[in-house]
This record gives sequence, C-alpha cells and structure tokens, in this order.
Amino acid sequence: MTTTPLLAFEALHYRYPGADAPALRGASLEVRAGEKIALMGRNGSGKSTLLLHGNGLLRPQQGVVRWQGEAIAYTRPALRALRNRVGLIFQNPDEQIFAPTLLQDLAFGPLNSGASEQEARQRAEWAAARCRIEHLLAQPPHALSGGQKLCAALAGVLAMRPTVLLADEVTSGLDPWMRRNVLSILDEHVAEGGAVVLSTHELDVARHWADKIALMEEGCVVHVAPPREFFASPAWRARIGADLWLFSDATPMHHAPRST
Repeated sequence: MTTTPLLAFEALHYRYPGADAPALRGASLEVRAGEKIALMGRNGSGKSTLLLHGNGLLRPQQGVVRWQGEAIAYTRPALRALRNRVGLIFQNPDEQIFAPTLLQDLAFGPLNSGASEQEARQRAEWAAARCRIEHLLAQPPHALSGGQKLCAALAGVLAMRPTVLLADEVTSGLDPWMRRNVLSILDEHVAEGGAVVLSTHELDVARHWADKIALMEEGCVVHVAPPREFFASPAWRARIGADLWLFSDATPMHHAPRST
C-alpha cells in the first residue's frame, strides 16, 4: 500500500511580482519518510521557489501544498506549526544566523515556539552535537568559518525537530571534508524517520547520496526516478548535465563517522 506523503506539492503555479515568466508552472512532487531527494535543474528552473513553498514562505497562486494529506493553511498558527515540521536551510547561512552567540542562535527557534529556557538550551546543545559544533556554542556566529556557519544554520533548523528538511544548495562550495560532514548529518536525519530534499547541481552528490532525483525544467518537475535511471540513459544524462561531467564507476562516497 502506498503511504501518504509527508509533504506534497500539487500542481503549483507561482509568478514573482513583475516577472516576465512564472517561476513555477504546475510543479508537483511528493516527499515520503525515509527519502533522500536530489532536486536538480538549471538555474532558473524553479528549484528554490519550490522549496520556499514547502514551509509556507511562499503561497501558491494555483495548486496546493499538503502536509500528511491535508492542505496547509496560511494562518499564523498553522504556519508556525508547519515550520516546526518542515525546516528550510538557505544556501547563504548568513540569512539564518544572527544572535550574539551560537548557543543563543540555536535556542532562538525553540524559545520562539514556546519551549522553556531549559528545553530550548537542551535542544540547542543536542543540535550542536548533531552538527559537530558543540565546541563553538560560546562563539559569535559571525566569527565562524563558512562551513561552520552552514552547520550552525543546519543546527538551528534541527533544534526545531522538523521531520522534513528542505536544503537549498547547502553543499555548494564546501570543501570535501565539510561536504561529507553535512551529508552525514542529513543521513542521520533520514535514518531517524525524516526526509530530505536537497537542491543541488553536484552530480556526484545526486548519484551517490540521493535515492531519488527530481528534475525541474521551466518551473515543472519533469521526472522523478532513482539516480541509476538518470545516469544509465544518455537522454536523461544530457538533461541533468551529466554529459558535461566526466564521471567513473567509482564506489559511492563514504560519509564521515561521528566523533565520540
């Protein structure tokens, strides 16, 4: 029996004010527990816009976003509840971290959602440990490296204990060690029953990390399939840009083990 998706985008249409063309033209995608989805497509294909609909930052002009089968509402209480379940990580972590110390930054979301100071601190410390940055809790976020800032932004979202993570090109520009660390954190989230949609142009991430690729073109999700289907077909390889990439049948990347 097919399970109800955690999150479903159904025939979404959206045009930004003043834009010549719509950003989304009937985009549909289903996200189920335990899935790792690489959202691919050229710049301007609608990937970021689709993710922004996932936790209600944008509201579709046509179509429906559903959480566990129910259409989401756009009232303040409903959106607050949705954002506790669906976390969004931006490509630029400076858009998400702002408090004087990392600990305060990680505790902000839980406090804002009604957690006690003790619970907020516990969530912040747990998220920092999950993202391997617990030794930085007393540091000001602006003093962190780029990779550490990304982990801080990810930890801030994880402190809210969401089920679905929507990540917008968060591995772009990271060194191999930090990228491996971030993918390992995402793997742990999925292993605990969550789901991740990762927007990416990195073909090795799509090929070796994801269990599904969702390809967007001109505001539509045109195909969803396992990576092997995309990489085995010359036509699909061309459409995800793999014909421009020299790849081999190397073994899949291994993720960094957690330190103890």
